[in-house]
Amino acid sequence: MKIRFCIFLLILSVFPAFSQDRLTPVDHSVGSEILSKYYEKIDRLLMETDEYSYAFQIRPSFTPESCLLYSPDKKELVFRIASRNIWYSKGRIGVKKYHCPITSVISDKLDSLFSSAVFSASPDAKVLGFDGTTYEIRTNGGKDIAECWSPDDDGSNCDRLVRVLEELCDIVKNKYVNRIEGLVPEIEALTVDFTNHIGQEVPQSIPYYDRVSSYLDSLVRDGGSYRAFRLFSLEEIPALLSCADDTREIKSPPANLLSSYLPSSCSVGVYSLWLIDCIRRNEVLIGQRMEQTSEDAPLSPEYARWRRFSLAPELSHGGGLIHFGSKDYAFYQSQAAEAYRFWWNSGSIESILSRDPLEFTGLHWY
Repeated sequence: MKIRFCIFLLILSVFPAFSQDRLTPVDHSVGSEILSKYYEKIDRLLMETDEYSYAFQIRPSFTPESCLLYSPDKKELVFRIASRNIWYSKGRIGVKKYHCPITSVISDKLDSLFSSAVFSASPDAKVLGFDGTTYEIRTNGGKDIAECWSPDDDGSNCDRLVRVLEELCDIVKNKYVNRIEGLVPEIEALTVDFTNHIGQEVPQSIPYYDRVSSYLDSLVRDGGSYRAFRLFSLEEIPALLSCADDTREIKSPPANLLSSYLPSSCSVGVYSLWLIDCIRRNEVLIGQRMEQTSEDAPLSPEYARWRRFSLAPELSHGGGLIHFGSKDYAFYQSQAAEAYRFWWNSGSIESILSRDPLEFTGLHWY
């Protein structure tokens, strides 16, 4: 298991991430039990019982978690960092605390930045990853939350936001109060850039078919580069099913980052069906605890998420993989498409999600 875990990390280190200009909305009331307990533990240790207006939480995979928040009562920024990674640790965990008073003018500017970042968030911005850091932004006293995952150093809004807020953490930790004013121009610029996204391209207003076809067309045109895949919603399954017979080639298709096997190509149709299966598995496993065996390395939150999905968009039959371009590929794609259409139309959502559409076909996902 340790060898496989190292291989996963090596593979992931070469995958490019999506450029991110918007955060992703977060609802901690929905999710697996193990993750919910983890989030509650972080809040208890790093946020204590403080009343706060806005907060910035940093959750790395392996290094200590930390949090920056604004206390309106004390009119100060508070930075806390755990003595070791909370996810992996058992027993008592120490917390270091730092305080830095700020003016009401600076506080208002930060409040505007946090609000614009959270309220411009979109589910379409979701990036799934394995090893990395999750940056969570809270506003309105923690009632509204959004996040991003390890944004590339590419000048995107999320990249700039993380840079500014990490600099702010350093300022509070070292009491470099005179450096705060230097962040104001970027804080104001970022607030404008995030605000410009509010009300634009709201997912519910974009036809599901357009969003799905746009994504698949981009993979055909540019290739997938084995990056993290986009997780669509239940509402988008019909749009994905409409592409099930598409035979166009996707090179280096995005796959599960836990997979040690990555197909060189697949068809748009097969990839669409695989995305449907990822949606199905994700829905079935929401709320279920990801169990660990004695042989497992401790599961990070990202690892727990990735365990939900099939590994790669490639079908197998009789123990053999069905590679793109092989003589039977089109036949098995058609068979799988028919199975998924029958599954989708065979009952209510609640009754079909736990059923494998390929159960009686002899086909399996890698």
